[in-house]
Amino acid sequence: MNKKLLFLHILYFTHVFPVWFNDTPPELAVYFRPLARVYQRNEPLMVRVIIKNIRNNTVAMSLSENLFEHLDLILKNDRNEVIEPSDQYLVWKHGGVKAAASRKQICLGFEDEFSTIINLSEWFQIPESGRYFISGVFNLNPSFAAPGELAYTASESGFNINRDFYEQIEEDKKTEQQKAVDLKNIPPYTVAEMYINSENERNWDVYFSLINIEKFLLTSFGATSFYERFVNSITEERGTIIAEFKNHLIKNNDYKTLQHKIVKTVITGNLCDITLRSREQFFPFKYVKTFNPQTLQIEVDWKENRSTAYTRIKETYLTLELFDGVWQITKKQVHFVQSYD
Repeated sequence: MNKKLLFLHILYFTHVFPVWFNDTPPELAVYFRPLARVYQRNEPLMVRVIIKNIRNNTVAMSLSENLFEHLDLILKNDRNEVIEPSDQYLVWKHGGVKAAASRKQICLGFEDEFSTIINLSEWFQIPESGRYFISGVFNLNPSFAAPGELAYTASESGFNINRDFYEQIEEDKKTEQQKAVDLKNIPPYTVAEMYINSENERNWDVYFSLINIEKFLLTSFGATSFYERFVNSITEERGTIIAEFKNHLIKNNDYKTLQHKIVKTVITGNLCDITLRSREQFFPFKYVKTFNPQTLQIEVDWKENRSTAYTRIKETYLTLELFDGVWQITKKQVHFVQSYD
């Protein structure tokens, strides 16, 4: 095999399979598989370590139950900074004479795998949220045993750590406060105009900055599952429910306002009631029957009919409340006055 062909073979296999080339052909492939793509701060960072026999023979191993003895791990963040090891790991590594832990005898045939789960929180002091990459070396012999067996480099694997719930809440508050600065001293009828325009333009950052989302859900969506889940939820669950509710509002924005005007504004202290009349374009849903060749059944569903646009007149009733000098929408009701075929 010429050098060019050999290079292409090596390039292919090192990208497709976890193969390493040493002086002595390897018998094992070792790699990491995080149990989650995204972890929350302060939760256990569970990662599966997988050892696979990649040669056509049988490999016998004697593994210590203390995996500190077999694994030398390196954890880096997305700035390529090495993360400091944990106190627990340092105590073991520098604690003088190491008592031998009990051992497990393992036998792997060709392409057989052995896996175990480790908690990276016991190995490293992870200081912040962000993107991390774990790599390392696996040695069949514990560090205090007789040398001579191969060490196997594990391929790098990445995962994310999100801010914990309370960090997220604080960050969201700062974001909302920054947005609120831009909305101070804007009268409620202008907020209502901005609401209609941002909805029409699908500018969701502006749209949601004009709404007190929790009150909006509780006052205007009482017949939905979002309301039931929210009122019965614990604090830690509400961020997820609100995110799903926002996504619901975005997906159900299936109309376009053609004209609108404010017909009534009543301000009473920190409350304001506004009535808007608008003409909008929408695409009605139709009942569609389709044949499913896999189930051999006729299936029915409601689908948006984009072939014909309709218009309708509606009145929208908005309630706004004043929060620290910022008017926000807390309630919405809609009444359809007339539609045109």
